[in-house]
Amino acid sequence: MDSTHIQDDQAASMRRPVPHLGPAFVTDHDAAHWAHQQIGNRRETVFGGLVFKRDDGMYLPTVPVAGTATAFDFQSDLLKVDANRNFLAYEGHSVHALYSSRAGDGARRSAQIQHWTDAQRRLDRSFFPINILRIIIQVRRLCTRYYLSGFYGSLIQYESSGSATEASFLSKLMAAKPAADFDDYIAFINEAARAGYLRVIVANAELGGKPGQLLTPWTLNQTLSQIGQEALAPLASPVSRRWQDAVRAVLPPLGFARQESHFGYLYKSASNQFVAEFPSDELKAAFALTSGKLSLPKVHKADSEFLTFGIYCSLSPQAKPTVAKESWLAENFFPASALAAVAMMAGTDDLGLHFYLRANDGALLMYHCTGSQAQSRLFANYGAEIDRCLKDGTLSPSEFVRQVAAVGTLTVVEPGRVWDKAGVVGPQWRAFAKVHA
Repeated sequence: MDSTHIQDDQAASMRRPVPHLGPAFVTDHDAAHWAHQQIGNRRETVFGGLVFKRDDGMYLPTVPVAGTATAFDFQSDLLKVDANRNFLAYEGHSVHALYSSRAGDGARRSAQIQHWTDAQRRLDRSFFPINILRIIIQVRRLCTRYYLSGFYGSLIQYESSGSATEASFLSKLMAAKPAADFDDYIAFINEAARAGYLRVIVANAELGGKPGQLLTPWTLNQTLSQIGQEALAPLASPVSRRWQDAVRAVLPPLGFARQESHFGYLYKSASNQFVAEFPSDELKAAFALTSGKLSLPKVHKADSEFLTFGIYCSLSPQAKPTVAKESWLAENFFPASALAAVAMMAGTDDLGLHFYLRANDGALLMYHCTGSQAQSRLFANYGAEIDRCLKDGTLSPSEFVRQVAAVGTLTVVEPGRVWDKAGVVGPQWRAFAKVHA
């Protein structure tokens, strides 16, 4: 069984440099998710670390540190105390959350639950051991949040509430032993959800398949309630100075075997920094519509200064339209239907809208949609006329590119194999520009 050890006194007698940190994030969940990704499938050892909140409001995870096969000792390094057992605070940073990972079950626990089904045992390895819940409630003066990087891709969080219900729950935990009966185990999970705030940050099938706050009553494989799902903002990239870096951080690498397209939101701050949310199934579904009116939600990312700025996409090669010629270009450019959807959104956005494509040739394209009448005419009827002309050969993909560039601003931000010349696309544009030069 996994174990952790920490000192619960938060009084500071001196300040010290912070340990090795990961990048900055807008939310604590994003920071914990980064640490979760760094741990990955390394389950032979318990890894642990901290999530700091910096003075400017950003969240920074520490790089995961290896413990032993069964435990992680926070106090040995990350949460040191002085001679009076006062916690040694970090300069410019406050400890916002703790995190650790699950390692393999000990022989005693494995024998105890060997009669459970595979799904039941998977849930056990995705949830908090009793000792971790006990610790985070006991040390809530230091911080109130704890993340667990579990098996099968799961990441969960418990936030201490300080309520009378939680105090009663802690009293039970002090004498409790891991449940051998699965009904008792489900009751234990529901008690934890009532005592504090239990959140599924990254879900596996056993945890319901969708992230959100776990509200009672709940049982194995049960999808979290809609209210619970809405209580959690989508995960996002580190804060980046370039939109390219933010988008790359949330997309699978080029060449990664994939059969689907990805769409997501990009945010920008007043200080010209960027954050990209991980791909959204809901946004992807909106782009699949062929009727109705679309609008871009102008919202702040998790109550931060980051405001919705644009949409990015990465398209499966199978998503290209049927064309009579230049299929190699069609599979490396925005589909007419996607441009039509963004043009419609831009019509509701006084500042215009930026649409980004990571093309399959490795290029990064940016299109600035203004919602002008010329754009509206070109992309009328969700681009159906363009698709018809591309299919019957009366319009080539190269001609379509030049039409798009004529009614907005199309820029090759970073070149690729087909889009091999960076810069604004003009009326004389042609693919493989360097070859034809």
